[in-house]
Amino acid sequence: MRLNIKEYGAIGDGCTLTTKEIQQAIDDAAKQAATVIVPPGTYLCGSLFLKKGMALELQKGAVLLGSTCLDDYVIADTRFEGRTCQWPLALLNAQDIEGVHVYGEGILDGNGIPFYTDFWGNPA
Repeated sequence: MRLNIKEYGAIGDGCTLTTKEIQQAIDDAAKQAATVIVPPGTYLCGSLFLKKGMALELQKGAVLLGSTCLDDYVIADTRFEGRTCQWPLALLNAQDIEGVHVYGEGILDGNGIPFYTDFWGNPA
């Protein structure tokens, strides 16, 4: 089974936050051992949590673009650069699971400069 994120309301304009829509597709895919399809377009999002048994296909021309707003990411205790702290989780997250596949010709763009700047200061 293939679940297209556009059918969940995701808008690929690079401006509209689509985290909730994509996460709902991921949650549904995990229940059915299905593949989440990210079609061509730029989908702005925060933290996404992959689930056991599902797949994520980024089609050619598709971009999962990390939001530059740190508030769009789940904050959790994590180790970052050798220290434990409360920090925004990644764009794609998977922990203690197996059978997850991420593939395709699309792009994962974490858009990490705001995180770098927040943690280390201005790199200039």
